[in-house]
Amino acid sequence: MLPLVGFLVTLGVLSGSADARELYALPLLLPLSLLAVPAPETLRRGAANAWYWFSAMAFTFFVAVFWFYWSGLELGIPARLHEHLHRIRPGYEPGFKWLPFSFALAYTLAWFAVLFSFKRSPMRPVVVWAAGMTAVWALTAILFIGWVDNAKSYRSMIAGMTAAMPKQYRCVSSRELGEPQRALLHYFAGIITEREEGIARSPNCDLLLVQGKPHEEFAPRGPWKKIWEGNRPGDKDERYRLYQRPAIRSN
Repeated sequence: MLPLVGFLVTLGVLSGSADARELYALPLLLPLSLLAVPAPETLRRGAANAWYWFSAMAFTFFVAVFWFYWSGLELGIPARLHEHLHRIRPGYEPGFKWLPFSFALAYTLAWFAVLFSFKRSPMRPVVVWAAGMTAVWALTAILFIGWVDNAKSYRSMIAGMTAAMPKQYRCVSSRELGEPQRALLHYFAGIITEREEGIARSPNCDLLLVQGKPHEEFAPRGPWKKIWEGNRPGDKDERYRLYQRPAIRSN
């Protein structure tokens, strides 16, 4: 009853939220996982064995593929894979790094230890599946976080935007700007944006940041002038434009 009530309460709160995003639904996985705990003990032996062997073969395959891609990314072996990975994510500096290599090797050895040492039981497929998911996500985060972050990070984009901003301004309003982007602006540059869609927004902001698409620009009405436009390296879906309104001079 406790996980069921927790699921219903969380679902009700998320349903009434003003900002609906799939990311906010992740807490629903916890009560759903608890509700599913007794299910593996009801599986037939054939289904349990099929689940176990599928998990063992699939995750072992992915572990091997990740190490193969890491070799191409960091060591340049094979050379064609190395060129391909750096062509789709330009600007990344490759090289062997002991710390991520050691952590990734530890997760790989732990995966094989679970795979070969866990005794046959009704819960073996669940444990092997969970261990495989953990190993795959850990290898992704450890071996490829720098390569992915090179294209997904907002650091360089925000640095370019702040360089184009005037030294003195009252405030920055935003239009269609997502919550993660607002948080990263505050984190990287200390900029707190005020939503233009909000009711209690400041009407005197002389800067406006608009999030949109590369081929669709909806310039604000009035005497606004675009002073900067940019996006993350390698990102073809998002485009950010910064507009400035001239200061009103009093007679």
